[in-house]
Amino acid sequence: PHQQRVHRQHQQQLPQRRPQQLHRRHPQQVALVLQVQLLRQVQHQRQPQRLPQLHPAQVQLQQVQLVPATTTTSSSSTTATTTTQSTTSCTPVGHGTLLSLSGSAPTTWTLYQYSYTAVSTSAIIMFGFQNENNRKYFLDAVSVVDNSAPAVELLMNPSFESSTTTATDWTQWCSSTCGSTFGVVVSGTNCYLSTGNCFSDNCYASLGIDFLGQSFASTVGHTYTISFWLILGGSGTTTANRFYADII
Repeated sequence: PHQQRVHRQHQQQLPQRRPQQLHRRHPQQVALVLQVQLLRQVQHQRQPQRLPQLHPAQVQLQQVQLVPATTTTSSSSTTATTTTQSTTSCTPVGHGTLLSLSGSAPTTWTLYQYSYTAVSTSAIIMFGFQNENNRKYFLDAVSVVDNSAPAVELLMNPSFESSTTTATDWTQWCSSTCGSTFGVVVSGTNCYLSTGNCFSDNCYASLGIDFLGQSFASTVGHTYTISFWLILGGSGTTTANRFYADII
């Protein structure tokens, strides 16, 4: 009995242990935490993604060199071979890839003949005229034929016989730079063999130039023979006389 009393007294002296209280949040606090977490997720998803850096494509520029025509001349004809193409404007600069004349040539009717290798499915034969006041170029019997079919003339109205004053089937441009002395179709003794029609040009003006041209169908790689007759008429000085022939 004595030991039981001592044990009860000892138990009464020991502090009573309280059950551990669990840390609980108020429902409003939980909802607030969830809202904050959700907001962070949305902000993270809205952040722009980093794309891999793209390197700009490298562009290679290829320089194209125009090779001037090679020519050989004689007293009666001129022969050349060219595959050069160019553009045209109301200036003589860059023209004369087939033929470039100055001064008093030619003083008699002269045949000029060329060989051209086509680089596209169409081409233009063109002539440029610049003159002194009393000087005129006379152009006649122009011809373009494919060497694989030499009997077929590819130009329309090649000798200007279907014209009266304006060169039918031909295109004339930059004539306004010549004032009133641009080229026209004439007939009679001034033309080749002193008969029929021909084209006469007396473009006399400071920096003036008159162009005459016609397009024709071509086959890439085919060789064409180009020919025409030309003479410089009139009298007086010849310093400003210039004649150009081109394929463009």
